[in-house]
Amino acid sequence: MPVSVEVSASDVRVRFLGSDRWWALSTGLTIPQERIAAVSVLPLSQAKKECSWLRLPGTHWPGRIQAGSYGLGDKRQLWCVRRAPEVLVIDLHGRPYSRVVVEIPNPTEMAEKVNAQRT
Repeated sequence: MPVSVEVSASDVRVRFLGSDRWWALSTGLTIPQERIAAVSVLPLSQAKKECSWLRLPGTHWPGRIQAGSYGLGDKRQLWCVRRAPEVLVIDLHGRPYSRVVVEIPNPTEMAEKVNAQRT
């Protein structure tokens, strides 16, 4: 899978692997647990409705991939999604990103892991 998510007591590490590093123009990021506001699983169509069309920098190939940074300021999001019906959504406090949206094999299971570390 082109995205790796690792959870620890102190942070969540999101890594873009292989060609997704190039598509997203990012290797990913490490998110301290205290920056995480909420973790959920959303249908891809709903997550896309809540994303800015402004790509800075990133890739968008309709029906294929959406990767990189979208939006500006407090609405900036980091994406790496292909065609999954559901995606993992991590809402954040502060900058540089307000939301991270990624495609992984078991988004519900990962959301539960991250939420378990937050309590």
